[in-house]
Amino acid sequence: MAKVLSLACLLSVAVVAYGLIPSTYITSSDKDRLKSVFKSAAPYADSQSAHFSILGLKLFGETAPGAQDACKTLSKIVENKVASIYHASEAAKALGSCKISVPEFKQTLTDAIKDGSTVQDIAFAFLALKNLGLPVDDAAVSKSLLAALKTDDSPASHGYAFLAAAQLKGDVSKFVDNIEDVVAQADEVDEKYLQFDGGLYVTALVVDGAYKLAEKTSKAPTIAQDKVLKFANYFLSRKHVHQLKSAYYFLSVVKTLTTNKFHIPIAVSLASPVAVTQADPSVKVRVTDLIGGSLGDLTVTADSARHQANSKLLGTAGAEVSVKVTTQVSVENVEVGVADKDQATAARTTRLVHPNKAASILEADYHQKIVMKFQLKDKTGGQLMTAHQTFVRLTNQDTKQEIIFVTESDTTLTNKFDLDVGANAKDFGHKSGKYTMELIVGDAVIENPFSWTVADVSLTFPEGGAPKKDQANQYAKKPEIQHKFNEPEKRPPASLSLAFTALVLSPFLILLVLWLRIGVNISNFPVSVSAIGFHACLGGVFVLYYFYWIQLNMFETLRYLGILAVPTFFFGNRLLSSIASKR
Repeated sequence: MAKVLSLACLLSVAVVAYGLIPSTYITSSDKDRLKSVFKSAAPYADSQSAHFSILGLKLFGETAPGAQDACKTLSKIVENKVASIYHASEAAKALGSCKISVPEFKQTLTDAIKDGSTVQDIAFAFLALKNLGLPVDDAAVSKSLLAALKTDDSPASHGYAFLAAAQLKGDVSKFVDNIEDVVAQADEVDEKYLQFDGGLYVTALVVDGAYKLAEKTSKAPTIAQDKVLKFANYFLSRKHVHQLKSAYYFLSVVKTLTTNKFHIPIAVSLASPVAVTQADPSVKVRVTDLIGGSLGDLTVTADSARHQANSKLLGTAGAEVSVKVTTQVSVENVEVGVADKDQATAARTTRLVHPNKAASILEADYHQKIVMKFQLKDKTGGQLMTAHQTFVRLTNQDTKQEIIFVTESDTTLTNKFDLDVGANAKDFGHKSGKYTMELIVGDAVIENPFSWTVADVSLTFPEGGAPKKDQANQYAKKPEIQHKFNEPEKRPPASLSLAFTALVLSPFLILLVLWLRIGVNISNFPVSVSAIGFHACLGGVFVLYYFYWIQLNMFETLRYLGILAVPTFFFGNRLLSSIASKR
């Protein structure tokens, strides 16, 4: 069970949240959502989906539904590729009594462990051979991994190398030494999160692999405690992930951060309502690991969380949560009245007691002003206080129009309201008459916000200033706007257009007639590739102009013209050169 701390809290004290310590954890609803992500992958379309789905459920202590059918499916969907074999071997190993060994798989995996292969292929091949119970040369794997890391030293490659090195026999110190350098490449966000390029998957892969490698060497990874907390904050900020691959790596790294022997970040969250009241003046704080599990016997105080004999817990001091301390208020020393604007005479005020209303109507004209002052007092401690929302609302008793003003607080925490009737006549639409005056007080920490009808007031505004009837309400229906588009200009008659077209084409018609009368002499036309090509390209230019007239825009025409210009120039140059040589 999670450790829950109950603190007696004075109403004048607030526990505020800041720092690196995680303030959330994987809740029951989060777990149910992640389980649904893993279960929805079935039926499996490929070995990778089977791998992440089956192992994801196993991390929750559950078995994949239809384990025997899943094993048969693995044998059908596995391909003779390193990645596919690796994912299938991981899934088969998680299922238990599931065999997927195929003779050609061994050769495929063995061939991948060589210089020139990627870190991922080498790691996958090695881990697949281990899962299938096939012999493997650990020294060759270590050598190939280190060589591949010189070519690709990205965080993702190091993550794969860490996972493989965690199962290698022999010296893995070179991989361990890389942990600190790789972690230094992480990007910090808002001084609270650490992540690698590539997002959740790459970040989880590196951190998970680093701690699993550290478990093998029984030596804490060289990751500063504040960085571990920042990684934990990043992982928890992505707990709503829905993508299968990222969900598996997220759950795997969080599981590692709760079960490793070196660093276990704790989560400190609020277990009681955020509001602290007189009826319930205690603050309950939940202290758990990242998946909501118990941390064992734990002594928790309002200043820090101390474990009796476990120094691997991270975040046991300075953990803070947000609470809202609420209280009830009373309104006192209320005075309301009418005063002259020029301060010639003292204001005529009446003292009121909440929730009573003034017995007489307050009358004021445009030479006077309405004044009111009051104080808010904490019922618990008796001290004066202010509220974020203190308004005075004046409502016309006939039209129900509302005008709202904000009161101001001075250095003595006395709230004051001063309404110059003449200067604010426009706000009232110059509408003289009776108004209901209300005081509205509210705040996030006030348990008893109220709206109090203080008095009825009669206001008189200058004559002749009242707006016209149709201007009284700015939200009244406006006259419909009728828009009429300009009528198109009258087109010329069709006969005139045809006559103009005939005039434009008449030279070409005359040319055809003359050719028929006197004949066409084409004996001097050179029959060559350059001559035919030049005239064909020239004809193409005229055709392009035609399409520009009916369809193409300028830029399209210029693009096609640029293409035609090259052969036109080439054939034209060759044609002119041949004519010149004949002459």
